[in-house]
Amino acid sequence: MADNHSSAHGLLPKGDKAYKMLVAAVCIGAAALGLRVVGLTLLPHHDEHHVVNVALGFGSGDLNPHQFWYGTLMMYLVFIIYGMMFVFLRLTGAVGSVDDFAVSFFQDPIPFYTAARIVSVAAGLGTVALVYLMARRAAGKNAGLVAAGLAGVIPALVVRNRVALPDSLLVFFVAACLLSLQSVAETGSLKASAKAGLFYGLSLATKILGGLLIVPIILAHFLASRSKTLQGRSPLAGIGLALLFMALGFFVGCPFGVIDYKKFFADLFVFQLSYNLAAGKSAWEIIAAMGRSLCWENMLLPSGCALGLLGAVVLLKKRIAHGVIFVSFTAAFVAFLAFQGRFYSHWLLPVFPAILVMLGVGFGWIADSLKSGCKRVWVMVVLAALIIIPPGLQTAGELRLLLAKPDPRLMAKQWVESHVPPGSVILMDGGVNVLPPLMESEECLQESLVAVEKQPPSGFYKHLGEYLHYRMKAAGRYTGPTYWLLRRRREWWKAEEDKSTPNAPTFTLHEDQRRDLEWYLEQGAEYVIILGHIRDSFVTSKGRERWPAEWEFYSGLEKSAKAVATFCGETLGGPMSIVIYRVEDISRDS
Repeated sequence: MADNHSSAHGLLPKGDKAYKMLVAAVCIGAAALGLRVVGLTLLPHHDEHHVVNVALGFGSGDLNPHQFWYGTLMMYLVFIIYGMMFVFLRLTGAVGSVDDFAVSFFQDPIPFYTAARIVSVAAGLGTVALVYLMARRAAGKNAGLVAAGLAGVIPALVVRNRVALPDSLLVFFVAACLLSLQSVAETGSLKASAKAGLFYGLSLATKILGGLLIVPIILAHFLASRSKTLQGRSPLAGIGLALLFMALGFFVGCPFGVIDYKKFFADLFVFQLSYNLAAGKSAWEIIAAMGRSLCWENMLLPSGCALGLLGAVVLLKKRIAHGVIFVSFTAAFVAFLAFQGRFYSHWLLPVFPAILVMLGVGFGWIADSLKSGCKRVWVMVVLAALIIIPPGLQTAGELRLLLAKPDPRLMAKQWVESHVPPGSVILMDGGVNVLPPLMESEECLQESLVAVEKQPPSGFYKHLGEYLHYRMKAAGRYTGPTYWLLRRRREWWKAEEDKSTPNAPTFTLHEDQRRDLEWYLEQGAEYVIILGHIRDSFVTSKGRERWPAEWEFYSGLEKSAKAVATFCGETLGGPMSIVIYRVEDISRDS
């Protein structure tokens, strides 16, 4: 009777283990959600414009992106969100037509970026759940909770889950594929093979780095063929089924990668392979950079990394099928990045689910080694806290720093609109979303539109023309000052190191062109806005030797112009400094 009474007043008796697990799960979910929604309405990350602009371009009815920097699945999901957003605003009377909806993006793009980031937030929360399921399947609930707790707070995942980029979606599909492969290795289920293949295809349709899942897919099926219940079955049947569903998943998420395959493979080579080839770093330097990223940038600390290695050993010894899946994928991914000789911390993200699962398994093994009793519970709680709290504090500290003061781009925009006369010619040195979001004048945009209309007809230029058309409408409705903006794109990273490398195509009107400062002054540039931290990397002896054109541009700017304002701060893309120069009249003769 007492048990029935307590159950009637709550989901579970408070002493019940299931109740404690539920409380832990709710705390992990709340922390994961809270950390991901903070900063969701900030100015864009410098790479988000590609996803957002392509998704908006689908509104023309042409679902071919005509550029394949990434797979298109992320863009299609964002496009669906924009469709729902338009319907809601249309029903509430906030916009009267598709034209009004498109123009509103240029008047205030932040709601569009915020809506697009919902995909990444959802993918991030889904990844936390999948990491729990994988670790629980490999080593029990204790391992699952610690792995999920880390996935909820670790800086690299949280930071990327707040921006509208494909990485979060890629990590989600990688985790879903690995979870399905656990089932494949244990049971040899063809249904699990199909699911693993489908998630593999969706990961490829999101970002090409998902291709490395082929290693654990093959190994999981060979392990399954050796089990007692499946002796005699060829692993090729499961692998073939997985590859069939991989093709289906890829076509669903990136159909024009198949239909427009020539453009897809051309862009794949330029943007994913050529761009990522070795930049003079040795494999050991890259592996060391990965270690620093895990230990210190993400605060797993040497102890946490050691716990992950322990978990890998435990799995390979006690549950070899699970161990081979996670270890092989991690090893293949690390080897691939080391081979490239080039490393950005977010490239390591797809392997985080496997790493966190192994770390959770290491924790679970230690917990299971302790004698039962109250002391064991406290030891487990303290150990879990020591593992999870440092990354959580690191993430919270980064968020606090991000929100401490306005974005430097916003501060620079306010300064320009207060101090620079409307209609002035301003040279913007950097890509889209990297510098202050100033409004171009209608005359400036009209000149760009005329240039676009002279280009050979193609879907890309059609999208670009519509983009400029709506931007002109927004400029006409803008009540603040507008400017004639010249945009300078820095050279492709390898352009000056290898003179035989052709200029890589960009999302601007023309390919990158090597123009010196004098050329821009002849175009009437009165102000120049640059990224100070980029300038500092070029005006060095190394910069003069390896990138002479960039060194000459920035060095000439220091001699020919006066720095009138500098703004520093944090952005979603990291620390940023912006410097504004006023070109002196006398400099045109120097």
